[in-house]
Amino acid sequence: MLKDIRHLSSEEKAKVYEEIDRLYHQGQEVRLKEHRSGFPAVSVRCDKSHYLTDILSLEEWWAGHKDKHHHGPPTEGGSHAQGTTE
Repeated sequence: MLKDIRHLSSEEKAKVYEEIDRLYHQGQEVRLKEHRSGFPAVSVRCDKSHYLTDILSLEEWWAGHKDKHHHGPPTEGGSHAQGTTE
């Protein structure tokens, strides 16, 4: 079931993004897909969770997360999440 988190505060969205990141680092696949409603809506699937959010807040969280945790750029042929569009 798709859970719409677009209305949540930045802090509440960050908690969801942190949980997705934790699952990713445990080996779960993360899929990011443009939602049919169009920009900036995206759906994020990880494990049994499916969220509707906006790419702008996700990008903002990732920029802060990346800086905070000193992640380097993705390695060649690899990425943090697998993205697709409809």
